[in-house]
Amino acid sequence: MNNTVAEYISRVRDLCALDPERKNPVIFIAGPVNSGKSTLVNNLLEQRICPDDASPSTLFPVYFGYSETPSAFKTAGGRAIRLHGRELREIFRNRRRSSLPERADVFLPSGILRWCSLADTPGTGLSGDVDDLVMNCLSRADGIVFLFHQRGIDAAAHSFLTRLAAAGTRGWISFWINANLGLIDGTSLTETGRVLRTIFPGQAEVHAINAKDPHSIGLLSLYLQVRVLESAVRGIEAGLSRRDRLIPSLVERASLVKDDDRFLIKFWEVLDEAGTINAGRQAIRDLPLIRGSIAGMLRANTLSLTAGPAAAAVLHKESRTGPGPGERLASLIGQIRSDRDLARYVDGDLLKKAADRLGEKCRVIVAGPFSTGKTTFLNALLGETLLPAEDRATTSCAVRLGYGPEKLAAVEFLYRAEFYPVNFRDGKLIPDRQEMLAITQILDSPPLRELVSECRVCRDGLYKSVPLSDLGDILDEIFRCCGMDSGLGGHLGKTRRVPLFPRRAAALSPAGPAVTGVSFTLARRDRMVFRLDDDRRRLEFYRVISPPGSYLVDSVTISYPSPNLSLADFIDTPGLDSVHKRHQDRAAGILASADLALVFLHARHVLAGSVPGQAGAVRKPALNTPVIYVINFADTVSETDREKVSLYIRQKLGRDAGSKEIIPYPQVYTISALNALHRGDEGFDRLMRRVRKKTWETEARKVNGAAGEIKAWMEKITGPAGIKNMPERARQAALYYLGEIERLQKTYF
Repeated sequence: MNNTVAEYISRVRDLCALDPERKNPVIFIAGPVNSGKSTLVNNLLEQRICPDDASPSTLFPVYFGYSETPSAFKTAGGRAIRLHGRELREIFRNRRRSSLPERADVFLPSGILRWCSLADTPGTGLSGDVDDLVMNCLSRADGIVFLFHQRGIDAAAHSFLTRLAAAGTRGWISFWINANLGLIDGTSLTETGRVLRTIFPGQAEVHAINAKDPHSIGLLSLYLQVRVLESAVRGIEAGLSRRDRLIPSLVERASLVKDDDRFLIKFWEVLDEAGTINAGRQAIRDLPLIRGSIAGMLRANTLSLTAGPAAAAVLHKESRTGPGPGERLASLIGQIRSDRDLARYVDGDLLKKAADRLGEKCRVIVAGPFSTGKTTFLNALLGETLLPAEDRATTSCAVRLGYGPEKLAAVEFLYRAEFYPVNFRDGKLIPDRQEMLAITQILDSPPLRELVSECRVCRDGLYKSVPLSDLGDILDEIFRCCGMDSGLGGHLGKTRRVPLFPRRAAALSPAGPAVTGVSFTLARRDRMVFRLDDDRRRLEFYRVISPPGSYLVDSVTISYPSPNLSLADFIDTPGLDSVHKRHQDRAAGILASADLALVFLHARHVLAGSVPGQAGAVRKPALNTPVIYVINFADTVSETDREKVSLYIRQKLGRDAGSKEIIPYPQVYTISALNALHRGDEGFDRLMRRVRKKTWETEARKVNGAAGEIKAWMEKITGPAGIKNMPERARQAALYYLGEIERLQKTYF
């Protein structure tokens, strides 16, 4: 993913011009004394500025900023003094604390300093005064790289970080173990992560790095650039909306220009502006994938620098001494169908149905409200960030993951996509902002518009074809019918925009025949196949299955060589509380066909007492489906709170709607899907063991049922009331297969 990440960084840097007042963030390098901080800073700068002796070298904070002309200053007594020649080196060598400056500022023409400022800090653990100084520095940091010794966290670092967590930090913090003395112990990596999760719940990811290795330094530089640009992208998001609102007036001004040449110039300026806005929005949509790509690269680098047990455990397929019951029964069915002596007496339909049933893998449905970590859980199954996982609803169709030798994804498009911008209730219009937003996003995306072959709108219950170019005016008509302001003031009717009203707007009396439905017929009927081990194709896949492109997608099937997928097919579903009703209906329909349902809830939401009603309503579409409640984000709550959450779920969601009796007693597992993805999680492992057992039981029931049907047929044709004048060879063959099926049932069931 290196090329894709680099391309993204280059693209977003150009967008940063949209915020000319933005200042470079300051990233602090901190950690225990002699952990290699100064070596890390020197290699990031690609210049040896900071002393990196064996003894404690940095005794005051040193700030680095960009300048074409190198210069240095020290601050003493609140006054900045310029340093000449070797004076900076002399200051570093000085060990008399009474004459140390308060700080030093160095300006260099270094590439990394073009997009951030770096600060090297004294090592923690020297004295209480030094720890206080570092604590004060880190309180102002936009980002912190905290570097541990090769042995990981110790008592002094634990004490300092506990104080830092209590005081709070303004920006983000990341943790690294320095492997500059050789491979680090996997146990120390795991233990450091475990301790940090108790101090910084939800943000204690630990990576290994070799501060002397160019490859490690390059990965850290990419990581820092993505973190810096992440805040920049979030910062320009509001600016994009402001610039977008100016587009209608720019179009109107261009249309007033009479001279053709000047009109074209103005028109191209508008197109450039619109292109910049779309590029910014695409950068925001691509951010989770880029973040996941960096995480995957850092994880691979960590494993390469680790000796002993790996930080993240992968659930492997259990080894078998021989074929399982399903494989044995399938083999018997094949023998029966090809046996010449039984050819005249074989019930082909029965055997075909039995073979088809055995060929279907167990279906595990992953359901629950949005932003409960369902997609992150599936990424943990794969062992890498493949599916888009954000703090918003991102899954709008079924995503099926199954085992395959290659990393492939197939996307099937809808034949017709239906949207309902307004609904009638008691003779009044109820506008639906989310539906209008979806239509607008499709119209604003040229690649999505090209997929639409026909557009139809519904008035008074009748659909009529309209040109796609007229749909913008029709949306304006909807706004007028609803009496809504599109946010354009006097320009209402000149362009389409989502009206400024909340998700639940008040009912309004219609001013005329309102457009209650919009239908897009898609020209593309062939499925798109993406090779997921190709950087650019993976990015294209991500864009297709993320909103707004996902509004036109019917289903996604992923083939992936992960041992975890040998258990069953896992199916991701839209959030049960999605604001799009069609997504709720899709999720409910998928649940009805499940062999096992994993219902995800957010630990903190449960603690707050806000268990969504949809979670309990899973029982309605899946009455005969086993349900396991999965409490995610368990790393963000204490052990006591985890017990409270489990008890709460058993009490609230285990009760039958018409009874006060708890039936059945719900199965509840607390996990951290994010930890499982990056480092391993005990709760995740327990859950997967339970899933393995459930899928085995499901397979056993399926095999036993098919075997019972074939056995009953065999007994019928070989019994006293069976087929008359049946040749002895055929009867003996049938009895042989009957005996094999009975032995199979006795062995396994």
